Amino acid sequence: MNLTIEQWEELENNPLWKFFIDVETESSLLGSTLKGHLLIEELMTELLSKTFIKRSRLKEAKLSFHQKLKLVLALDSGLVSDDLGAILTTLNKIRNDFAHEIEPLKLDDNLTRFIKQLPKVIVINNKVIEINRNVELNASDGMNAEFLAKKRMETAYIQGMKWCVSELFNITNDYGVNR
Repeated sequence: MNLTIEQWEELENNPLWKFFIDVETESSLLGSTLKGHLLIEELMTELLSKTFIKRSRLKEAKLSFHQKLKLVLALDSGLVSDDLGAILTTLNKIRNDFAHEIEPLKLDDNLTRFIKQLPKVIVINNKVIEINRNVELNASDGMNAEFLAKKRMETAYIQGMKWCVSELFNITNDYGVNR
């Protein structure tokens, strides 16, 4: 399949494509978290920039992820749900875990919280995905119990971040159309 230049540019600018290239192919949880967090922050910045007339002032403010999230949650009633806001707050805690500790002590707790905050079923690009919230050690997993539990946790976490990107992308696109 050959893509035209326009199709390729559209693909390159699609946050879900960026997520696949930058996050899902990342070999470490640290790298996935940092890249996913940055992509989500870019989407929040884009959403906020659609709100303000003087967009350059937004960049000059050098707002943190947390500050941008609070502003996004203050936009039109229900634009970004409190549930999504809570999930993004937990994601920011996970990112901060990595930023401030070599081996974060609360990482597993925050990953578990993130996963449990996700809807049981998510939709990304019209594809329904059931989140596997079973991140505990299972005796039935045998000698590989710890490894398999960690893999389930990482898979659910990456799916959850991808859902956050998808939700913010859809909100951002709809917000520009409905204003």
